[in-house]
Amino acid sequence: MRSFLALPIAIVGFVSVAAAACTAPATKPHDASVVQVAVMKDGTYTVNGQPGDPTVLDRRLSDAARLHGEVEYYREDSSHEPTPAGETTMKTVLDSAMRHGLRISLSSKPDFSDTINPATGRSEPRVSK
Repeated sequence: MRSFLALPIAIVGFVSVAAAACTAPATKPHDASVVQVAVMKDGTYTVNGQPGDPTVLDRRLSDAARLHGEVEYYREDSSHEPTPAGETTMKTVLDSAMRHGLRISLSSKPDFSDTINPATGRSEPRVSK
């Protein structure tokens, strides 16, 4: 009887892990004109799903600027004030994007599947270009 119970429990565990993997931050954008930046609470960040550093960030933003692209920006736990480290990173990323003249699209979801409408402040599904 125990072996019959173990299978459903194992399946539920696998589905839970698979579902969690689907919500991981920073899905790869379709082209170089889109730079996805996810800033974590601790101040670390990713650029197109890879660990971020200033050199990589600047290179990706420069490439996107040449293509008249945009930045898709996500901040972990955005319903609360950022930590000091998170705020420093947030300012660095956004200042760099503005310096390159890129549009910035805010997302409330770590997979960048939505965008925050600047007029209403509400989440809307992101429309593919």
